[in-house]
Amino acid sequence: MKYVDLGAISFTDVISWLLSQDEWMHQLWAWEMIQIIHEKASRATENEMQVDSNGSSNETSKTSSPEILEKIISDLDGCFERQNALDKEWLKEWFAKVVRLFGQDVEAVQASGWVGEILSAAQGYYKRVAEIPSDG
Repeated sequence: MKYVDLGAISFTDVISWLLSQDEWMHQLWAWEMIQIIHEKASRATENEMQVDSNGSSNETSKTSSPEILEKIISDLDGCFERQNALDKEWLKEWFAKVVRLFGQDVEAVQASGWVGEILSAAQGYYKRVAEIPSDG
């Protein structure tokens, strides 16, 4: 993640690398990595383009949470197909966590298969939450 902070690579490069690996989804570092990516992308989005003391822009703020989610979804099926049965289940759980982390960003995203099922369930949840009347 140091190279992302330095602007040498982007969040989407890290996601591509992660999803091109095999048997990572049962490793704690993989679950922590998506949490860190989400937090950094959220901060970067909030701060928009940050400028450091020498006037250069911070590359990490050029990738938004929706872009990261779209990248994950686009690379997920290929990763899934390469895994053994147990790791496929781990990957589904990992993606469910990703969907929870990215929250409202899942509303506009579409996919098919098991990825689409998880997204559809999350979209239904956020729709029901939005329909709850507020007490105020």
